Amino acid sequence: MRISKTTISMLAAGFFVLASASSCSSIKQMTEKITKKKAPAKTEQPAVVTESENETDDVRDIRRPGGDRMASTMPIRGAVIVNLDSVQNQLNGEWIVMTVNGQEVTGDDDRPYINIDSKEQRFYCSNGCNLLNGAVVVDGPGKVKFTGVMSTMKACPDARFEQAINLALDATESFSIETVDQASTLTLRNTQGNTVMTLRRRDMSYINGAWQVVKIDGKTVDNPDVKLVIDLPEERIHGNTGCNILNGKIFLDPDKTGDVQFQQIITTRMACPDNQWETRLLVALESAEHASLSTLNGKPVVVLSDSNNHDVMVLSSIPMSEME
Repeated sequence: MRISKTTISMLAAGFFVLASASSCSSIKQMTEKITKKKAPAKTEQPAVVTESENETDDVRDIRRPGGDRMASTMPIRGAVIVNLDSVQNQLNGEWIVMTVNGQEVTGDDDRPYINIDSKEQRFYCSNGCNLLNGAVVVDGPGKVKFTGVMSTMKACPDARFEQAINLALDATESFSIETVDQASTLTLRNTQGNTVMTLRRRDMSYINGAWQVVKIDGKTVDNPDVKLVIDLPEERIHGNTGCNILNGKIFLDPDKTGDVQFQQIITTRMACPDNQWETRLLVALESAEHASLSTLNGKPVVVLSDSNNHDVMVLSSIPMSEME
């Protein structure tokens, strides 16, 4: 059967119309996709995620539009990124492990702890044997994960909590913080909402710094040279007895709020004609077990008390330059 030129022309025209319609539909879809991807620029834009040449699939840099860096690189899960600024003060600092999976954790020098550096979005940890570090990832309010964990490989025969702490860190999905007096309790929970670990952070920063000793055992100190420096980061104390220079160590009991002890205190052995406060000062420091905030003549002071809650020393803050 022969097909006329007229029929061929009509078929060609039909195919052209269909192709044009299909093409227009595809172009419309592509235009809609491009429009969705490239929204008009705004005056103020939120942080965006950009890739750098050296990053892996799990690492991104958070930058402002234009390339200014907002935060250091951080591991992320999926496509969710939450700025840690809102929880920095909550999670930041050193937390002493109190319980893991319901078991009470004990120890002094080898006490397990987690130190969270929210600014760098990292954590550093001791499980009672090995040291661990990794990334802190916050997925939303009350949501936290410890990822990319690396550990030393020391073998410890008496590390009772090592495995339990490692498993608890891996299982953590959420957290809550409760603060009472100068102590905060951090509770870590798994996906089911069960508590896997509790930790305590002691806020003893109020005793850190340089101090004028204004009272010892209730008596006003009339020697302006009797001064102390309490250095919490270094866990050291040094100062002047009014005659000799003293140095010693500071111990903070992780299981007691406001607990502080001054240990291994040594002094120079210079003889001074007016030395009435030295012995009293040393005895008061050795008996001190608790520090609290108070006021004296309308000014804030720190009061050191003994195990019987008897005030043994009152300290008034002074500039560090006065210790020179």
